[in-house]
Amino acid sequence: ELGISNSFYYEAESPFRVENRPIIYKPIYNFTYKTKEESIKKMIPLIDKIIEKHQDENGIIHTPSFSLAWDIKKKSKYGKKMVIPKNPLDVKNHMNKENVIVGPNFYEGVDFKDDNARWQLITKVPYMEISNPYVKYRMKNDYEWYFNETLKRLEQTIGRI
Repeated sequence: ELGISNSFYYEAESPFRVENRPIIYKPIYNFTYKTKEESIKKMIPLIDKIIEKHQDENGIIHTPSFSLAWDIKKKSKYGKKMVIPKNPLDVKNHMNKENVIVGPNFYEGVDFKDDNARWQLITKVPYMEISNPYVKYRMKNDYEWYFNETLKRLEQTIGRI
């Protein structure tokens, strides 16, 4: 109980038509530390196909780590179009140049509005790091909290463009 008594719920229709905001779910790999190389081999052709379809548009590829971002850049035939910013604040220096921004931590704090990004790819569900003692404690005592935090992160990630 939060002690909030004066609140209301408001739901509004999206101003964007459904056909203009598709979410395409393609579970083609089980990405874990053990399956990383195999997963990357399956991932690269899909990434290249998406970039090919959107050659003249900026895009974002969300990764769980800088390591995966660099692997994608090295193995994609579009690696030269890819930029891996050091942090979310550095992203603005690479917008509007027909680039593909690749990296972690773009699930909040960065706005890819208008032509800054017209498409995005989420390579892995943005789970919270379970090696973090706080996350580990909360997860152990309230798994629903962990699940809800993951859903919030995923929703934030989808909302970048």
